[in-house]
Amino acid sequence: MSHIYSAAKEVWVWLGVEDDFTLPAIKTLRLMNSMPPDAPEWYWTANQHLNLPQDKVEDEAQEQIAKRNNWITKSISGFEALLALLDRAWFQRVWIMQEITMAMRVTLMCGSYSLSWDDLFRAVQRPYHPCNDPACNRGRLLSYKFSPAIKFNLGNRGSEAQILTEVRLRTRTDIEERRYLYDQTQSLFDGSNKAHFSIIWDNKISLSLLLACSWHFKAQDPRDKVFALLGMSRQEDRNKIVIDYELPVEQLYTSIAAMFLAGSGSDVLQDWKNGDSEGLELLEGLSFIQRSSIDQPSWPTRTSNLPSWVPDFNQPLISSRIFRPRFQAASSNLAGRSSFEVQGNVLKVQGFILDRVGAVAEESHQNPGTNSLFFNLESWLRITHSLEPVYAATGQNRAEVLWRTLMLDETEPVGQERAKESFREWVEMFSLELYHSQRSRKLYDDLKATDDSNSLIELGPFVNEDEGKRLGVRSVNYSPRHDGSFYYLWVSVDLTRRLFTTRNGYMGLGPGIVEPGDVVVLIAGARTPYILRPLVGQDSPTRYSFIGEAYVHGVMNGEALDGREDVFEALEL
Repeated sequence: MSHIYSAAKEVWVWLGVEDDFTLPAIKTLRLMNSMPPDAPEWYWTANQHLNLPQDKVEDEAQEQIAKRNNWITKSISGFEALLALLDRAWFQRVWIMQEITMAMRVTLMCGSYSLSWDDLFRAVQRPYHPCNDPACNRGRLLSYKFSPAIKFNLGNRGSEAQILTEVRLRTRTDIEERRYLYDQTQSLFDGSNKAHFSIIWDNKISLSLLLACSWHFKAQDPRDKVFALLGMSRQEDRNKIVIDYELPVEQLYTSIAAMFLAGSGSDVLQDWKNGDSEGLELLEGLSFIQRSSIDQPSWPTRTSNLPSWVPDFNQPLISSRIFRPRFQAASSNLAGRSSFEVQGNVLKVQGFILDRVGAVAEESHQNPGTNSLFFNLESWLRITHSLEPVYAATGQNRAEVLWRTLMLDETEPVGQERAKESFREWVEMFSLELYHSQRSRKLYDDLKATDDSNSLIELGPFVNEDEGKRLGVRSVNYSPRHDGSFYYLWVSVDLTRRLFTTRNGYMGLGPGIVEPGDVVVLIAGARTPYILRPLVGQDSPTRYSFIGEAYVHGVMNGEALDGREDVFEALEL
């Protein structure tokens, strides 16, 4: 089919029957494209409001309505319609990537309405005004809820249309979009910047990077998560794989896992507006393996018989990855040890056993009402109470370590004080429950008595207010004030993960299935620690089952290694 799409002068795509969103979406998209790059405030403001907490949307939208004669309200409606159009099931099928990326021209049909792919491309790729409000998304125009756009956060759900535009740019060199981008970059960059910027890519995307980009695309046959991408990938990658639908899924996935873990090398996706780029790093593929102890019908089960270290390419991520380019737990100055070897179903790496898991909290979850949310907080307080008041690895108070661990110590762009305040707001929401629960109150009072970081609130002032009214308000869905940075990071990263402490006093955030006795390991060349489980009854004491990535407070910048390499040993997964 790839040859057919490549040879066709034009491909017409049927999105389905039209609905109430179709016409407003198309009108919004065309109006966006008619606006000059230096005057994008009308649509940026609307998109910004879509990503704010609902109470802030309503308050600020009212002010804007008074100033701009209902224009903001119309803009928000238009963006909602456009996002609804791009959220159609068609955009999420892995096989449609060939239709879009390999055709010379593409026209989208939705009922009686038509839309050229070029119009869609210009909308999702155009420059826009930067966001100055920390509560709004700092990413591309079209993104999913509170996650940054998928291009610079590989594997997370984002705008599938965004990914399609990116892959198409690299698949065909003779399309109109290339000329459009070239014209745009001439005006965006002066001569000094152009030397560091490349827009014309001569090679197709590597299969490793394609697999990461298309992680949330869907396929009825799990093998198609690989086979559907071959026509768009580099020739050297295609030569390594034979399309065979008789091949068991676990055998196919295992055969390409080594390629995926090796990363994309020099192959990157690049933001043509500023030259920033992102590829798939060595061993980064391990962060795509996620497991939860909570059974949700909407979460696909892991393919059976896969080795523990092999990613399931047909299993969407259930939370954002912990992996961040800013982490360097074991990635600095280890070039000589940053390698791995695959022998059959065994992955061999160089690892440093940092510690063993001592205690675990309950797996974070979110259900309607405050009871389940309070359950999370109570579990966190209990495990934090088991630590010494002063955290040895950083010298910080244990209450501060709690919120920093849950936030992956991610305090930008709001700043440390605002990040801490957002955690205090979370605690405030449960002030009544904490006050009236004998067990939780004792834990909280002990933690507060030794909290010199002011991370915890005083319960008295909040409980002495009208308790009945406050309890009634809190039983409704939580709506954080201001940016709510703690809450939104918790929703995107912490859900389905479990807080843990180690035998030597570290605190971390790990997979939902982490257990006491599991091993916390730094793998040479990897940015994050990982949780491994010793295999009982194995001949080799260094053989483990891979559980998943982790955040461990106080070791994410290489502090545990301190430049040493002699601590690494051969481990088998």
